[in-house]
Amino acid sequence: MSVRVTNASFAKQLKKEHAYIHEIIKKIEKRVAMIGPQRPALEWGSSLLENLSSLREHLEKHFEFEEMGGFMEEVMKALPNVSPQVESLRRDHQILAFEINDLYKRAETLILDNGPTSREMGEDIKHFLHSLGEHERKENELILHVFLDDVGMID
Repeated sequence: MSVRVTNASFAKQLKKEHAYIHEIIKKIEKRVAMIGPQRPALEWGSSLLENLSSLREHLEKHFEFEEMGGFMEEVMKALPNVSPQVESLRRDHQILAFEINDLYKRAETLILDNGPTSREMGEDIKHFLHSLGEHERKENELILHVFLDDVGMID
């Protein structure tokens, strides 16, 4: 019974985490949608940098929550057959962490007017957000499979 409580509380916390991440993503998407043919104003770049920083910091904590919080190990103990999916999610965490750090560094150079163009940056951000969305989709599918189907929480 305690495993179910832990699973339910984990699922609730993860849902909360994903909602916060989506709030940040919406802000970033709004900034990217404002990209025009010329270099953006300093205010635009500063705001984008602030949003990327917030996403970067939160993703770092979020990935740690998923990996160090024991979720992934517990899932593999309970269902060894999902081990490849868990390992794939871990690799995604490493790749996504690298990519958000790279985007942040490049956004810093954008503000200094010696980096990528805002259009290049916008396309790279869109690609990153798509990858992040795919990662979350895979995570959610695994959580539903493990916590609901296999643990027996579906009525």
